[in-house]
Amino acid sequence: MENPSSQPQYFKFNDAPPEAPKQWFQRPEVLKRMGIIVGVMLLLVGIAIFANNLIGSMNAGPKSELEATQAEVAQRQADCDANDEACKTQAQTEVARASGVAAACEGLETDFMENCVTLIAQEKKDSSSCDSLSAEAQTTCVDSVLLARVADGEGMALCDDVTDSSKKNSCEALVTATARSSGECAKYGVSEDVCDAQRVIDDLLAAGNFSGCAELSEEERVQCTEIFSSTDADVDGLTAQKEAELGTSDANADTDGDGYADGEEVSAGYNPLK
Repeated sequence: MENPSSQPQYFKFNDAPPEAPKQWFQRPEVLKRMGIIVGVMLLLVGIAIFANNLIGSMNAGPKSELEATQAEVAQRQADCDANDEACKTQAQTEVARASGVAAACEGLETDFMENCVTLIAQEKKDSSSCDSLSAEAQTTCVDSVLLARVADGEGMALCDDVTDSSKKNSCEALVTATARSSGECAKYGVSEDVCDAQRVIDDLLAAGNFSGCAELSEEERVQCTEIFSSTDADVDGLTAQKEAELGTSDANADTDGDGYADGEEVSAGYNPLK
C-alpha cells in the first residue's frame, strides 16, 4: 500500500494556497519592538529639540534686551539732525541709562562712553557693569558704585575697597555721618565714641547750652557748633545758637508768649523775652 504522504497533493479550485512563512521583520513581536524603539527615538529627538530651543531662548535673553535698546537708540537718534552729534550722544546715553544696559553705551566717544557706563553702574549699584572699561576708568567706576552703596546705607567696610584717596575720605565721612545721625555706630562699623559724642551734643542742643560745645574735643566742638548754627527746631527764624545767645528757647517759637515769633521780634528790634 502506497504511503499517502508521498502522493502529490491536489487542491480544489477555490482552496487558498498555503501561506508562505513570514520574514523575521514581519513577525508581530518584531514589529512591536520596532514600534517601541521608533517611539523612544522620536521622544528623544523631541526632548533634544525642546532643550535646544530652551537654551537658545535663555541665551538670547540679554542679547534681545541689548538689541531692543539699540533699536530704541536708533529711533531716538533719527529725530536728531544728521550732523548733530551732541543730540545723538545724549539720546544714546539717556536710552542706555533708562534700560540699564551698559553695553548700549558702546559706540560713543571714549569719554562719553565711560561716563555712560559709570552712571549705569552707579544707578544699578553693580560694579560688574564697569568690566568693559579700561583699567583707570574701571577703577573710577567701581569707586562710584561703592559710594552709591554707602549712600544707600551700607557700612564702613565698603570704604576699604575705595581706591581713590579723596573718595575714600568722602566714603568714611558719609558712613560716619549716617552712623552719627542714626545713633547706630556698631551697625555701620563706626567707633562707638562717635555716637557717644553725638549724644552729648544732642543733650547740649536740647538744653540750649551752646557754651557747652567749648568743652568738647576740637573735632566734636566743630561738629557741635555746626549743629547749633544750622538748627532751628521751632522754625521761628532764629538758629539754636542765636537762641542760646539771646536766652530764648529753640523749642518754643514765641518764648515770651506775646503772640509774636522770637525771630520776628528780633528782626523788628524788640526783645523776644518781654
